[in-house]
Amino acid sequence: PFLGPANTLDGCVPLTESELWEVMAEDPFTPMHFCTDINVVGAARKQTAWTTSLEHHNEWRVLIRQGLEKNQVELVDAAKDAMKVVALQDRTKALALRTRAATRMQAELRRRGVAPAVPPPF
Repeated sequence: PFLGPANTLDGCVPLTESELWEVMAEDPFTPMHFCTDINVVGAARKQTAWTTSLEHHNEWRVLIRQGLEKNQVELVDAAKDAMKVVALQDRTKALALRTRAATRMQAELRRRGVAPAVPPPF
């Protein structure tokens, strides 16, 4: 509703998807959470919801920043409420994926007769 043409660096994301994949390839069991604290001059400071989805994070930071810049605080607050629901779903899905991967990894190690040095994170 309040997104307009971006005359700022909104398209310049703090972390690209390819950079995220590089980090995840190094340590796939480390949970990644993203959030942006936004402070626009003349507007209240707002924070995006914490999410495991880089795509959602990048969308939300633009949405919040542009809404604050246009002084549409009520719409920003309503958007934040919706973000909380989606962020919870994102975190739940990410935890389920890590748990499933760890369970499969443990099963494969048992099949090979190798004891894991460190128990996988759940």
